[in-house]
Amino acid sequence: MENWKILSYLRGLVELKIYRVFYFLIFLYPFYEPFKFIIIFIFLDVLYEILEKNSNKHSSRISTSALVYHPFLYWQSLCQMWGMLYRSFVASPQSYKDIAAAAKSEGITFKLPFEGKWYVYNGGIKKEDSHSWNIYNQRYAYDFVMIDEESKSYCSSAQDIEDYYCYGKKVLCPADGTIIHKKDGLIDYDQPGKINFWTKDFRGNFLIIEHSKKHYSFLAHFKKDSITVNIGDIVKEGQNLGLCGNSGHSTEPHIHFHVQDHPNFYLGLGLPIPFFITDNAERQFISKGEFITAQH
Repeated sequence: MENWKILSYLRGLVELKIYRVFYFLIFLYPFYEPFKFIIIFIFLDVLYEILEKNSNKHSSRISTSALVYHPFLYWQSLCQMWGMLYRSFVASPQSYKDIAAAAKSEGITFKLPFEGKWYVYNGGIKKEDSHSWNIYNQRYAYDFVMIDEESKSYCSSAQDIEDYYCYGKKVLCPADGTIIHKKDGLIDYDQPGKINFWTKDFRGNFLIIEHSKKHYSFLAHFKKDSITVNIGDIVKEGQNLGLCGNSGHSTEPHIHFHVQDHPNFYLGLGLPIPFFITDNAERQFISKGEFITAQH
Protein backbone atom coordinates (compact mmCIF):
# COMPACT_ATOMS: atom_id res chain seq x y z
CA MET A 1 0.00 0.00 0.00
CA GLU A 2 1.35 3.43 -0.86
CA ASN A 3 2.45 5.65 2.03
CA TRP A 4 -0.24 8.26 1.40
CA LYS A 5 -2.91 5.59 1.56
CA ILE A 6 -1.55 4.30 4.86
CA LEU A 7 -1.55 7.81 6.35
CA SER A 8 -5.04 8.52 5.07
CA TYR A 9 -6.25 5.22 6.50
CA LEU A 10 -4.73 5.96 9.93
CA ARG A 11 -6.22 9.45 9.96
CA GLY A 12 -9.59 7.92 9.21
CA LEU A 13 -9.25 5.49 12.13
CA VAL A 14 -8.49 8.37 14.47
CA GLU A 15 -11.45 10.35 13.15
CA LEU A 16 -13.71 7.34 13.67
CA LYS A 17 -12.31 6.86 17.21
CA ILE A 18 -12.03 3.15 16.47
CA TYR A 19 -9.10 2.85 18.88
CA ARG A 20 -11.60 3.18 21.74
CA VAL A 21 -12.62 -0.42 21.22
CA PHE A 22 -9.52 -1.32 23.24
CA TYR A 23 -10.74 0.65 26.26
CA PHE A 24 -12.78 -2.34 27.36
CA LEU A 25 -9.51 -4.13 28.11
CA ILE A 26 -9.41 -2.19 31.36
CA PHE A 27 -11.97 -4.62 32.77
CA LEU A 28 -9.45 -7.42 32.25
CA TYR A 29 -6.73 -5.87 34.37
CA PRO A 30 -7.32 -8.35 37.25
CA PHE A 31 -5.99 -10.98 34.84
CA TYR A 32 -3.26 -8.83 33.33
CA GLU A 33 -2.20 -5.95 35.54
CA PRO A 34 -0.68 -3.66 32.85
CA PHE A 35 -4.19 -3.20 31.40
CA LYS A 36 -4.96 -0.91 34.33
CA PHE A 37 -2.83 1.79 32.70
CA ILE A 38 -5.45 2.09 29.96
CA ILE A 39 -7.26 4.42 32.38
CA ILE A 40 -4.51 6.97 31.67
CA PHE A 41 -5.30 6.92 27.94
CA ILE A 42 -9.02 7.21 28.66
CA PHE A 43 -8.39 10.23 30.89
CA LEU A 44 -6.17 11.91 28.31
CA ASP A 45 -8.65 11.16 25.54
CA VAL A 46 -11.55 12.72 27.45
CA LEU A 47 -9.39 15.70 28.44
CA TYR A 48 -8.44 16.23 24.80
CA GLU A 49 -12.11 16.14 23.76
CA ILE A 50 -12.97 18.78 26.37
CA LEU A 51 -10.08 21.06 25.44
CA GLU A 52 -10.77 20.69 21.73
CA LYS A 53 -14.42 21.56 22.21
CA ASN A 54 -13.68 24.58 24.39
CA SER A 55 -10.94 25.90 22.09
CA ASN A 56 -13.11 25.72 18.98
CA LYS A 57 -14.91 29.03 18.85
CA HIS A 58 -17.06 27.86 15.96
CA SER A 59 -17.67 24.32 17.11
CA SER A 60 -19.85 22.35 14.76
CA ARG A 61 -23.34 21.63 16.02
CA ILE A 62 -23.38 18.60 13.75
CA SER A 63 -20.83 16.17 15.14
CA THR A 64 -18.65 14.18 12.78
CA SER A 65 -16.68 12.30 15.44
CA ALA A 66 -19.03 11.17 18.17
CA LEU A 67 -17.86 9.25 21.19
CA VAL A 68 -18.54 5.57 20.63
CA TYR A 69 -19.39 3.36 23.60
CA HIS A 70 -22.15 1.12 22.26
CA PRO A 71 -21.97 -2.41 20.75
CA PHE A 72 -23.99 -1.52 17.64
CA LEU A 73 -21.84 1.53 17.01
CA TYR A 74 -18.65 -0.41 17.60
CA TRP A 75 -19.78 -2.80 14.89
CA GLN A 76 -20.53 0.08 12.55
CA SER A 77 -17.13 1.62 13.25
CA LEU A 78 -15.49 -1.69 12.42
CA CYS A 79 -17.49 -1.81 9.18
CA GLN A 80 -16.27 1.69 8.37
CA MET A 81 -12.71 0.60 9.07
CA TRP A 82 -13.08 -2.45 6.84
CA GLY A 83 -14.61 -0.35 4.07
CA MET A 84 -11.75 2.13 4.20
CA LEU A 85 -9.20 -0.68 4.12
CA TYR A 86 -11.01 -2.23 1.15
CA ARG A 87 -11.05 1.05 -0.76
CA SER A 88 -7.35 1.54 -0.06
CA PHE A 89 -6.68 -1.41 -2.38
CA VAL A 90 -9.32 -0.54 -4.98
CA ALA A 91 -8.58 2.05 -7.64
CA SER A 92 -10.12 5.40 -6.86
CA PRO A 93 -12.36 7.19 -9.36
CA GLN A 94 -10.80 9.75 -11.64
CA SER A 95 -11.06 13.49 -11.19
CA TYR A 96 -14.37 15.01 -10.19
CA LYS A 97 -14.72 16.46 -13.70
CA ASP A 98 -14.57 12.96 -15.16
CA ILE A 99 -17.09 11.72 -12.60
CA ALA A 100 -19.43 14.58 -13.42
CA ALA A 101 -19.07 13.79 -17.12
CA ALA A 102 -19.87 10.13 -16.43
CA ALA A 103 -23.05 11.09 -14.61
CA LYS A 104 -24.05 13.36 -17.49
CA SER A 105 -23.36 10.69 -20.10
CA GLU A 106 -25.59 8.27 -18.21
CA GLY A 107 -28.42 10.78 -18.20
CA ILE A 108 -28.31 11.47 -14.45
CA THR A 109 -29.40 14.93 -13.37
CA PHE A 110 -28.77 15.58 -9.69
CA LYS A 111 -30.72 18.24 -7.86
CA LEU A 112 -30.56 19.18 -4.20
CA PRO A 113 -32.78 17.11 -1.87
CA PHE A 114 -34.97 19.98 -0.74
CA GLU A 115 -36.88 22.99 -1.99
CA GLY A 116 -36.46 26.59 -0.97
CA LYS A 117 -33.56 28.37 0.69
CA TRP A 118 -31.16 26.25 2.75
CA TYR A 119 -27.63 26.65 4.10
CA VAL A 120 -24.64 24.38 3.38
CA TYR A 121 -23.42 23.72 6.92
CA ASN A 122 -20.74 21.22 5.92
CA GLY A 123 -19.41 19.93 2.64
CA GLY A 124 -17.65 20.76 -0.60
CA ILE A 125 -15.13 19.40 -3.07
CA LYS A 126 -12.11 20.79 -1.21
CA LYS A 127 -10.51 19.29 1.87
CA GLU A 128 -11.00 22.43 3.95
CA ASP A 129 -14.76 22.36 3.30
CA SER A 130 -15.19 18.61 3.57
CA HIS A 131 -17.73 16.95 5.80
CA SER A 132 -15.28 14.13 6.64
CA TRP A 133 -12.34 14.08 4.25
CA ASN A 134 -10.65 11.05 5.78
CA ILE A 135 -13.81 8.93 5.80
CA TYR A 136 -13.86 7.86 2.18
CA ASN A 137 -17.58 7.45 1.54
CA GLN A 138 -18.37 10.80 3.18
CA ARG A 139 -15.54 12.81 1.66
CA TYR A 140 -17.99 14.81 -0.48
CA ALA A 141 -20.97 14.62 1.87
CA TYR A 142 -23.16 17.60 2.74
CA ASP A 143 -25.10 18.69 5.81
CA PHE A 144 -27.95 21.08 5.07
CA VAL A 145 -29.86 23.25 7.56
CA MET A 146 -32.10 26.31 7.40
CA ILE A 147 -30.92 29.47 9.15
CA ASP A 148 -32.34 32.95 9.69
CA GLU A 149 -30.93 36.46 9.35
CA GLU A 150 -29.14 36.05 12.68
CA SER A 151 -27.38 32.90 11.43
CA LYS A 152 -29.43 30.75 13.80
CA SER A 153 -30.94 27.45 12.72
CA TYR A 154 -33.65 27.64 15.35
CA CYS A 155 -36.20 29.93 16.92
CA SER A 156 -37.24 30.25 20.57
CA SER A 157 -34.94 28.51 23.06
CA ALA A 158 -33.63 25.71 20.82
CA GLN A 159 -34.42 23.26 23.61
CA ASP A 160 -36.86 21.27 21.47
CA ILE A 161 -36.24 19.79 18.05
CA GLU A 162 -39.46 21.47 16.88
CA ASP A 163 -37.67 24.80 17.39
CA TYR A 164 -35.40 24.09 14.41
CA TYR A 165 -36.52 25.56 11.11
CA CYS A 166 -35.78 22.51 8.98
CA TYR A 167 -37.36 19.93 11.29
CA GLY A 168 -40.25 18.25 9.50
CA LYS A 169 -39.44 19.81 6.11
CA LYS A 170 -39.74 17.56 3.06
CA VAL A 171 -36.70 15.64 1.84
CA LEU A 172 -36.89 15.31 -1.95
CA CYS A 173 -35.44 12.75 -4.33
CA PRO A 174 -32.26 14.18 -5.93
CA ALA A 175 -32.50 12.14 -9.17
CA ASP A 176 -34.49 9.33 -10.77
CA GLY A 177 -33.65 5.92 -9.36
CA THR A 178 -34.66 2.87 -7.35
CA ILE A 179 -34.75 2.48 -3.57
CA ILE A 180 -32.31 -0.29 -2.61
CA HIS A 181 -31.98 0.22 1.14
CA LYS A 182 -34.17 1.73 3.84
CA LYS A 183 -34.15 2.12 7.59
CA ASP A 184 -36.94 3.79 9.54
CA GLY A 185 -38.36 3.70 13.05
CA LEU A 186 -35.43 5.18 14.99
CA ILE A 187 -36.35 8.00 17.35
CA ASP A 188 -35.58 11.67 16.83
CA TYR A 189 -33.28 12.58 19.69
CA ASP A 190 -35.04 15.24 21.74
CA GLN A 191 -31.94 16.87 23.24
CA PRO A 192 -30.50 19.26 20.62
CA GLY A 193 -26.78 19.86 20.97
CA LYS A 194 -26.13 16.34 22.25
CA ILE A 195 -25.48 12.98 20.63
CA ASN A 196 -27.72 9.97 21.19
CA PHE A 197 -25.03 7.43 22.01
CA TRP A 198 -27.59 4.64 22.45
CA THR A 199 -29.07 4.76 18.99
CA LYS A 200 -28.77 1.48 17.09
CA ASP A 201 -27.49 3.20 13.95
CA PHE A 202 -25.42 6.38 13.70
CA ARG A 203 -27.01 7.02 10.30
CA GLY A 204 -30.45 7.26 11.84
CA ASN A 205 -33.35 6.69 9.47
CA PHE A 206 -31.96 6.65 5.95
CA LEU A 207 -32.38 5.72 2.29
CA ILE A 208 -29.99 4.56 -0.42
CA ILE A 209 -31.08 5.17 -4.01
CA GLU A 210 -29.49 3.54 -7.05
CA HIS A 211 -29.25 5.91 -10.02
CA SER A 212 -26.74 3.82 -11.99
CA LYS A 213 -24.20 1.13 -11.21
CA LYS A 214 -21.76 3.92 -10.38
CA HIS A 215 -23.97 6.43 -8.59
CA TYR A 216 -25.87 5.85 -5.33
CA SER A 217 -27.46 8.59 -3.24
CA PHE A 218 -27.43 8.35 0.54
CA LEU A 219 -29.83 10.49 2.59
CA ALA A 220 -29.90 10.30 6.38
CA HIS A 221 -31.43 11.48 9.67
CA PHE A 222 -35.06 11.31 8.52
CA LYS A 223 -37.80 11.96 11.05
CA LYS A 224 -39.09 8.76 12.63
CA ASP A 225 -41.71 6.91 10.55
CA SER A 226 -41.76 9.66 7.92
CA ILE A 227 -40.16 7.81 4.99
CA THR A 228 -42.78 7.42 2.27
CA VAL A 229 -41.06 4.88 0.00
CA ASN A 230 -40.00 1.25 0.25
CA ILE A 231 -37.22 -0.96 -1.07
CA GLY A 232 -37.80 -1.65 -4.76
CA ASP A 233 -39.81 1.51 -5.40
CA ILE A 234 -38.92 3.49 -8.51
CA VAL A 235 -38.61 7.14 -7.55
CA LYS A 236 -38.52 10.33 -9.58
CA GLU A 237 -36.51 13.49 -9.12
CA GLY A 238 -38.38 15.88 -6.83
CA GLN A 239 -40.55 13.17 -5.27
CA ASN A 240 -41.15 13.46 -1.53
CA LEU A 241 -39.12 10.79 0.29
CA GLY A 242 -39.84 11.74 3.89
CA LEU A 243 -39.24 14.49 6.44
CA CYS A 244 -36.09 16.07 7.85
CA GLY A 245 -35.43 14.77 11.34
CA ASN A 246 -32.90 14.28 14.10
CA SER A 247 -32.37 10.52 14.20
CA GLY A 248 -29.01 8.79 14.60
CA HIS A 249 -25.86 10.76 15.39
CA SER A 250 -27.26 14.22 14.90
CA THR A 251 -27.00 17.16 17.27
CA GLU A 252 -29.74 19.08 15.50
CA PRO A 253 -32.22 18.43 12.67
CA HIS A 254 -30.54 18.48 9.27
CA ILE A 255 -30.30 16.62 5.97
CA HIS A 256 -27.19 14.55 5.33
CA PHE A 257 -26.66 13.80 1.65
CA HIS A 258 -23.88 12.29 -0.38
CA VAL A 259 -23.37 10.28 -3.56
CA GLN A 260 -21.08 7.24 -3.64
CA ASP A 261 -19.98 4.63 -6.15
CA HIS A 262 -21.08 1.45 -4.34
CA PRO A 263 -24.48 0.18 -3.11
CA ASN A 264 -23.00 -0.78 0.26
CA PHE A 265 -22.73 2.25 2.54
CA TYR A 266 -19.43 1.11 4.05
CA LEU A 267 -17.72 0.10 0.80
CA GLY A 268 -18.53 3.21 -1.18
CA LEU A 269 -16.23 6.02 -2.19
CA GLY A 270 -17.79 9.47 -2.11
CA LEU A 271 -18.32 11.22 -5.44
CA PRO A 272 -18.22 14.99 -5.93
CA ILE A 273 -21.35 15.85 -7.86
CA PRO A 274 -22.40 19.17 -9.41
CA PHE A 275 -26.07 20.05 -9.02
CA PHE A 276 -28.73 21.68 -11.11
CA ILE A 277 -29.86 24.37 -8.68
CA THR A 278 -32.61 25.65 -10.97
CA ASP A 279 -34.00 24.66 -14.34
CA ASN A 280 -32.20 25.84 -17.48
CA ALA A 281 -29.00 26.53 -15.54
CA GLU A 282 -25.51 25.10 -15.63
CA ARG A 283 -24.64 22.47 -13.09
CA GLN A 284 -22.49 23.75 -10.28
CA PHE A 285 -20.53 22.53 -7.29
CA ILE A 286 -21.54 23.90 -3.92
CA SER A 287 -19.50 24.34 -0.75
CA LYS A 288 -19.68 25.02 2.96
CA GLY A 289 -21.03 28.43 3.93
CA GLU A 290 -23.26 28.97 0.89
CA PHE A 291 -26.96 29.72 0.82
CA ILE A 292 -28.71 27.64 -1.82
CA THR A 293 -32.21 28.18 -3.16
CA ALA A 294 -33.33 25.00 -4.89
CA GLN A 295 -36.28 24.32 -7.16
CA HIS A 296 -37.75 21.08 -8.50
